[in-house]
Amino acid sequence: MSRLFTLLLFLCSLSADRLAAQQVLQHKFLLAWSEDNILSFDGAGEFSANPALPLYTFRFPLEGSSKLSVTLTVESSEQVTITNEVICADIPKEYVVGSSMEQERGKWFGRVWIMPFVSKGDQKADRITNGILTIHIDPIYTGGVVRSGPGFKENSVLKEGIIHKLSVDQSGIYKLDYNFIKDKLKIDPSSISPSNIGIFGNGDGRIPQWNSAPRIDDLEQSASFGFGLDDGQFNPGDYLLWYAEGTHHWTYDPVERVYNMEFNNYDEFNHYYVIINGPTREAILSRPNGTGSQYVSASSIDFQRLEEDKVNLLGRYRPPGSGQEWYGDEMAVLKEINYTDRFNLRDLIPADTLHYKVRFAARAANLTRFYFRVDQKEVGRNVGGVDLVNYESSFANDALLQGEFVPGAPVQDIVVRYPDANGVNSRAWVDYIQLNIRKQNVYRQGSPLFIRDPRSTYAGTPEYELEGVIAGCQIWDISEPLIPVVQQFNAGTKITFTDLPGNDVPDEFICFNPATDIRIPTYEGAVTNQNLHSIQRADLAIIYYDEFEEAAMKIAEHRRTHSHLEVVALPASQVFEEFGGGSKDPSAIRDFARMIYKRDADFKYLLLLGDATYDYLNHFSDLPYQNFIPAFETEESLDPIRSFPSDDYFSLLDDDEGDNLIGAIDIAVGRLPVSEAAEALEIVNKIIHYDTSPSTLNDWRSRIVMVADDEDGNTHLNQADGLVVQTLNDNPDLNAHKVYLDAFPQESTPGGDRYPAVNEEIDLNMRKGALTVTYMGHGGPNGWSQERVLGINQSQSYDNLDNMPLFITATCSFAGYDEPGFISAGEHLLQNTEGGAVALMTTVRAVYSGSNERLTRAVLKLLYTPDSTGAYLTMGEVLRRAKNVNAIDTLDNNARKFTLLGDPSQLLAIPEHQIKVTEIGGKLIGGGVLDTLSALEKATVSGTINNQQGEIITDFDGQLFLTLFDKVKVSKTLANDESSAVKPFASQTRQLFKGTASIIAGTWSIEFVLPKDIDFVYGQGKMSLYAQNGIADASGYTTEFIVGGVSTGGLADDLPPVIKPFMNDVNFISGGITDNNPDIYIQLSDDNGINVSGTSIGHDIEAILDGDDRNSLILNDFYQASLDDYASGEVRYPLSSLSPGLHTLKVIAWDLANNPAEAYLEFFVVDSDGPILKNLFNFPNPFSEETFFQFEHNRPGVTMDMDLDIFDLSGRRVKNISLDGYVSDGYRIADLYWDGLNEAGVEVTPGMYVFKLKIVYKTNGNTETIESDVEKLVILR
Repeated sequence: MSRLFTLLLFLCSLSADRLAAQQVLQHKFLLAWSEDNILSFDGAGEFSANPALPLYTFRFPLEGSSKLSVTLTVESSEQVTITNEVICADIPKEYVVGSSMEQERGKWFGRVWIMPFVSKGDQKADRITNGILTIHIDPIYTGGVVRSGPGFKENSVLKEGIIHKLSVDQSGIYKLDYNFIKDKLKIDPSSISPSNIGIFGNGDGRIPQWNSAPRIDDLEQSASFGFGLDDGQFNPGDYLLWYAEGTHHWTYDPVERVYNMEFNNYDEFNHYYVIINGPTREAILSRPNGTGSQYVSASSIDFQRLEEDKVNLLGRYRPPGSGQEWYGDEMAVLKEINYTDRFNLRDLIPADTLHYKVRFAARAANLTRFYFRVDQKEVGRNVGGVDLVNYESSFANDALLQGEFVPGAPVQDIVVRYPDANGVNSRAWVDYIQLNIRKQNVYRQGSPLFIRDPRSTYAGTPEYELEGVIAGCQIWDISEPLIPVVQQFNAGTKITFTDLPGNDVPDEFICFNPATDIRIPTYEGAVTNQNLHSIQRADLAIIYYDEFEEAAMKIAEHRRTHSHLEVVALPASQVFEEFGGGSKDPSAIRDFARMIYKRDADFKYLLLLGDATYDYLNHFSDLPYQNFIPAFETEESLDPIRSFPSDDYFSLLDDDEGDNLIGAIDIAVGRLPVSEAAEALEIVNKIIHYDTSPSTLNDWRSRIVMVADDEDGNTHLNQADGLVVQTLNDNPDLNAHKVYLDAFPQESTPGGDRYPAVNEEIDLNMRKGALTVTYMGHGGPNGWSQERVLGINQSQSYDNLDNMPLFITATCSFAGYDEPGFISAGEHLLQNTEGGAVALMTTVRAVYSGSNERLTRAVLKLLYTPDSTGAYLTMGEVLRRAKNVNAIDTLDNNARKFTLLGDPSQLLAIPEHQIKVTEIGGKLIGGGVLDTLSALEKATVSGTINNQQGEIITDFDGQLFLTLFDKVKVSKTLANDESSAVKPFASQTRQLFKGTASIIAGTWSIEFVLPKDIDFVYGQGKMSLYAQNGIADASGYTTEFIVGGVSTGGLADDLPPVIKPFMNDVNFISGGITDNNPDIYIQLSDDNGINVSGTSIGHDIEAILDGDDRNSLILNDFYQASLDDYASGEVRYPLSSLSPGLHTLKVIAWDLANNPAEAYLEFFVVDSDGPILKNLFNFPNPFSEETFFQFEHNRPGVTMDMDLDIFDLSGRRVKNISLDGYVSDGYRIADLYWDGLNEAGVEVTPGMYVFKLKIVYKTNGNTETIESDVEKLVILR
C-alpha cells in the first residue's frame, strides 16, 4: 500500500505543466493511514511545536516570487476515535491549510501543508483518505516580503594602511590623542598627517540575523572632530574626538513610543579601527541653530537596562547548556531583591510616565506569581508550572511583565518579588529590568547628557532646552552615529537649540564637555591588512580558528589537488574583523558565506574548523572556553528540545531567511569540532588518509551496517528494516549487516538491562569496516539506547584507520559539540586519531522519531545514488538535499538539529568502477540457465572490470575480492521487553567462501571449493565482488546462480588443515612479547580450503584466549584466501586492552570436509611507557658465512634507527651495521644481516666476538633511545 501511495504521489506531482503566469496547479493525494497509529500515515511530517499531529506537505517549483492561494477538496474521509484527551483538544475543528514560498540556491519553490483531520466532538475525528489541493499561482506578485538583501563591497577598508584595533564598552565621546598614538600604537604622531587618520566601525549591537535587514558591510568611517590639527600636524596636546556606540543596540518602537534594547550576547565590547594612511579622514561638520520650533522640549527619555548574564539554566542544572538566553540573580531563598541603587534616577520627572519591561523565569511544579514594584505601585504576572521530573520538559517557564504608570513622586524603591521561593522546587531568575523614564535636560559635569524626545515625532519641531551647561560644552547630533554633526546653540541661562523638522524617529543629541566627559578607548592591538571582500569565487570556503592554520592549509591543499575544488581558507579572526566589526558574531560567518553565494553560483561548501560553545563569553569560567568558531544558538533556552545549536544558520543564504532557521538550505556546511591544533591536524590527516591511502582499498567499501534500538512497539526496528530494504533495492551491490538489539540476548545487571553481545557485534563490524553505520533509536551524548550501546569508551577504542565508516545516527543528542563541559560519544568517534568515524551525520539535541526516519531515508536514497552525470554527491551535499527534499523539514526546525561533523566536500568511498561476472561454472551469465553451486563442488567464476559506460578497463591490473554468500536467511527478534514484539527479518550474511584473484588487463577468474556446511535447500545465493589496483577500485555483484545440494563428484579429504599462529607478524616466536593491543595473525592451508561458512555449530575458525572457551573469538569474517589460491589464507584480528603478563592462545580451524586442527602459542604482554629491547641474539650461532640478528621490542609502527656494533674481545670494533628509517609491523625484528666481513670487506678471523645494539625511536619530532646488553657470537671457518 505504501509503495503504491508513493508512486501515485510522484506521478501526480509530475502531472502539472511547467508553471506559467496565473496558473492553477491541481495536486491529488492519497493518504495511507497506519494501522498501528490512527493519527499517522506514510510520509507524514509534523511541526515540532505539536509532534503528535501529523501534516501532509507538498513542495513544487516556481518560476519566481509568486503569490499562492490554496483550496482543499476532500474527496473521501473516514471517522476514527481518538482516545487521548490531550490530543483531542489540539485537533482543529476545520481543516488547516497553509502555503509559503522558499528559495533553494536562488530557485523558487512553493510549499503547501495541510492538517488532514478535523474534530467532530466526542473524541471523534474525520481524517482524509484522498483529496485535491488546488493551488493558484500568481508569479507577478511583488508585494509583501522585501527580497533585496544588502549588497557587498568589492574591497575592504582593511586592505591598506596601518591598522590598530580599539574597543569601547558604552556609548559616548571618545578621544584619540597624541600620547595614545605614541604609547599604545607605538607610532610617532608627528610623522602622521591628521588627514590620513580614520576611525572605522561597524555599528553597535549584534549583526542583524535576518538576511534582508540593513546592515553595515565591512567597516564605515566615523566622522571625527579634530582639535589642534588645522596646522596639518599631530602635535602634543592635539587630539581627535568621535562618537562611539556601545555594545548593545537600542531601537525605537514608534507604536509604543519607547526604546528597547537588543542585547548583544556575543561580545562585551564594541570595536573600532584606527587606520593610518588609508582613506582620508572625514571631519565632523557643523550645523547652525534651526528656527521655527513648535514646542519646547526640556526633558528627554533615558533608557536603562539591568541585565546580568550569570547562568544558562540548562547548562547549570540540566546539561547540555543551550540557547542565547542567560539569567541573573536567583530567587530560591531570597523572596525579594531591591535594585534601586542599580539605576540612575536623578532628575526623573515623577509626574511623567515610566515604562517598564521585566523578564524572568520560574521553575515550580505549580502556578506561581512574580512581582515588580516601583515604590507603592506593584504589578504581577503568573507563570505556569513545569514537570520537575521529566528531563525532556522545559526546565522553567519564562514570562514578561511590561507596562507603564506615573510614579507621582521621586522613585525610592525598585524591587522584584517572588514570594513562592522555596529552594530547588520553587525558584525564579531575573533576566532583565528595562526602564524608559523621562528626565529633565540637566547637564552635570563629568557625565554627558543624552537628549532624545519621542514627542518630537508627533508634537512638531522641538526647541530643546538644557540646564547646567557650562562654557566649553559641545552639542552633537548623533542621530546618524557615524556622521555626527556639531549642533550650534543659543547660550544663556538655559541653552536652547532647534531641531530639524519632519522626523519619524526621534533625533538624538549628546551634550558634553571635552575637558571632563570624554572617554579613552581600550587598545586591543595591531591588525594586519586583509581584503576578504575581494574574493569572487570559491567552491569550498574553510573558516578556521587562527591557531589551527596548519591543519586548515593542509585540508585546503588536499581539496585543491585531490577534489579539484577552488578553495579559500581564512582565519576566523579576519572574518570577524571584516564582517563582524571585530566581534565573534556567528552572523559574520553567515554574511561572509552569503557574499560568496551571491557572487559565485558554484559555491557549495563551508567547512568550520574549530569547536564551539553555547557560552560565548565564558560566563562559566570553570569550564573550558571553546568559542573557536561560534555556533548559532536558538533564542529558546529553557526547553531542551527547542533549544539547540545549528550550523544550518550559515547555509540559509537567500534574502528571506535568517534567525528563525526556516527555509531551504543553500550550501553544505560541516564542522570539525576540535579544540587543539594537534587534534585538528590529526583529524585532517584522517580525512586525507581516507581519501588517498591505498591501504583503505578493500571490500569494506561494499558493506553497510544498520543498528536498531528495541522497544517502542518496534518503531525503530521497523524503521531500520524498511531503510535497509530500500537501500538494497536501490543498491543491490551493497551488503547489509543488521544489528538489531532485540535479536540479541538481553542481560540484567545492577545498572539496568544491557546488551553486551550487541556491543561486541558493533566492535566486530568496526574491525571489518563499512561504508556507513546507521542507527535508529534512542540515545544521548553518552551513547546509544537505554542499554548503553556504543558508549564513549568504545568510541575512543577503535583503531580502524583503514576502514572508517560514515556514521548516520538518527538519535538524540549524540554529538552536542557546543557543550564545553563534556565531549560526547559522537565527537569522540570523530576525534579518535586511530580510526572511529571519518564523519558523522548526527544530532545535537533531542529529535523526533518520525522526522529522524524521514531525513535518514532521504540521506540513504541520495548517498549511494550517482547524479545525472554519474558522479556521487559529497557527504555535505547529500545532507543538504535531504533536508530540503521534504517540505516539512524546511517549514520546521527539527531537521536543523542534524549536523555534519566532517568535511562537507568529502565523497563517501564508493567504488568508482563496476565489476561484471561473465561466467559461472562455464555458463554465461544472462544466458537463461542458472548454474548450481553445491557442497564440496569446485567452481570457477570469471568476469571483467568495466567503467560506467560498460567498457572493459584494459589497463586495470590488480586484485579481485570475492565473497560468496549463502541464501537469504530469515531470523526473528526475541521480544526481550514488553514493548518489543517478535519480528522476522531477512539477512544474507553467511559466507561460504572469501578469496582473492589477480586481475590482468581488466579480466579475472577465480576458483574455489564450496564447503560441506551449506544449507542444502536450493535457492539464490549472492556473490559480492570488489577490486582495486592501488589507485582505483570497483564493485559488483551477481545473484544469477543457485546454491544447494551436494556435489555428485564427491571429495576425498581426511587430512586436517595446517595452522600457524603468530602475534602481529611471522617473526613472532611463541613466548615473545607484545603490547596490550596486539593482532592475532594466523596462516592456514589445506588441500581444498578452509571452512568459513559458520553454518554448522563449532565448525568455525576459533581463537580461545587464556582458556576462556565461553568467550571464544569467531574469526570466519576475518579470513582471506591467498591470492589465486583458495587452498590457503590468513586471518588478522586485533585484540585490545590485554592485561600485562603471560597469555595463551588456542586456534581451532576446519577444512571444507570438516576435518579439524588446533594450534597453540604463548605471548607476554608488557606494560611499559618506555621502550623495551630484549631477547637479542643471532642465528645461526656459531656461523661460518652469514648470520641474522633478532630481537624483540615494544614500538611497532614507529620509525627507528638501528646501530649494531660488533667488537673483538680486545674491544676493537670490527663492524657497524646500521639500518635507518626502519618501521616494524610487529614486535620481533630479524632483518639485521652480517656476512662476517669487517669494515674493510675482509673476512674476520674465527673466534668469539661480542655485539651490542642501540635503537633510536623517532615520533613527531621526539626521540627515545635504548641500548641492549652485550651478547656473544662465534665464527667458525
